[in-house]
Amino acid sequence: RQEARCKEEDKYYSPALASLKMDDYNCLLLFHCYLEVLTHHEVKPSAFMLSFLASYGVLICFCANLSLPDCQVIDRVLSRHGGIVHGVYIRGMYFFSRARVRDNTWIILHALSMCTCLKTFIFVDSNLDTEGIEVLNRVLIHNADTLENFRLFNDRIKDEGLEQLSQALQHLHKLRNLDFNDVCLTSKSSPTLSLIITRMPALTGVMLDWNKIGYSGLESITPALQQCKHLKQLDIKNIGLERADEGRAALASLLSGLPQLQCLDLSDNHIGEKGLELLVPVIQQFGQLRVLALSKCGLAGDGHSMPLLASVFLCLPTLEDINISGNPDISDKGLEQLAPALEQCSHLKTLDLKNVGLTLSQSLLTICYLLRQLASLQHIYVMISSYQDMFGDCEYGEALCTAVKEHPALVRIGLPHSINKDVQFILKRHAADRTTTLKEVFFF
Repeated sequence: RQEARCKEEDKYYSPALASLKMDDYNCLLLFHCYLEVLTHHEVKPSAFMLSFLASYGVLICFCANLSLPDCQVIDRVLSRHGGIVHGVYIRGMYFFSRARVRDNTWIILHALSMCTCLKTFIFVDSNLDTEGIEVLNRVLIHNADTLENFRLFNDRIKDEGLEQLSQALQHLHKLRNLDFNDVCLTSKSSPTLSLIITRMPALTGVMLDWNKIGYSGLESITPALQQCKHLKQLDIKNIGLERADEGRAALASLLSGLPQLQCLDLSDNHIGEKGLELLVPVIQQFGQLRVLALSKCGLAGDGHSMPLLASVFLCLPTLEDINISGNPDISDKGLEQLAPALEQCSHLKTLDLKNVGLTLSQSLLTICYLLRQLASLQHIYVMISSYQDMFGDCEYGEALCTAVKEHPALVRIGLPHSINKDVQFILKRHAADRTTTLKEVFFF
């Protein structure tokens, strides 16, 4: 469809779409499917699709692909449907001219001023400058009574941009999810973050991934986060938490005031065994925790890290998603120590074991054992550090294939690309078999 002209596209789609009786669920499905097509093929939305989606409350804009006439189309669409648009996704794509992205973003933001009932606002790679943030502030203030989800991803507004943006953010009293992902914040932005979070009593999710606020910044925003009594999700992936003992204590202090957490992501921070010793007693009190991510946290199979982690799994039967990938020192020995505790996670749906240093066949037998014991498991990802054919022995290949085929809920499994080709063929055949729950097999 990339070469299709808008008029032909409208002629092709109009009769079919006009006959659809859309409800919120189907509209959401259409939105995600269309967004995926645009993302993979870099196709800009046609005038008809923009108008059609807007009539159901959704607006998608890929600023880098848009010409001035396209922006004028968006302006007309919002003039007609701005009062009912509740979801906006704007993506800039940096590999195009930044000046063009900035200009188009600015024009679209002005058009968005006509929206008065936004619930979700997602901004990705849009190269916001001072003038753009000023216009964005006006859009946010116009929707302060309805906005529930606000996300900036890779927009690099830095500390100064957050200070300017806070003029509007502190008025979003109904906001539920606040996401600043890789926007170049440092510890200097902590006072501003604290002010923003304090003014949002309804927050259920705070995501600050890939911002180097460090332990000092985390300690500064701790009181504000602990005031969020409804906070259920905290993502602080790669925020510059180093080895300092006082920093680990600051993290433990923060988490001790958030016993209601259901999702916790501490990935890409060097926690290590000493940090785990401080955190485990706190995390064990999270009676509702469903998601725990400790990827690339310096965990090792030797020492006390694995017994500590096993004690967490035993105390939290509600866990549904465990990610300990990227810890190559866990090794076979560490996995063997974790297996009995993982077996007790009766609600576990996702287990990520990529790059945890597995090399021996015994580890593969442990994985087969887990598949047999965890009836609720839907997704499991395993990567072997050695490039040798770990499934050369038919015994292990047959054991894995049998465990996968007989599992009552497994949907997706990711395995090393070096496994025996016959085993790969059998697993792919299981995925194609409609009588099994398995839908996808892929190899790293």
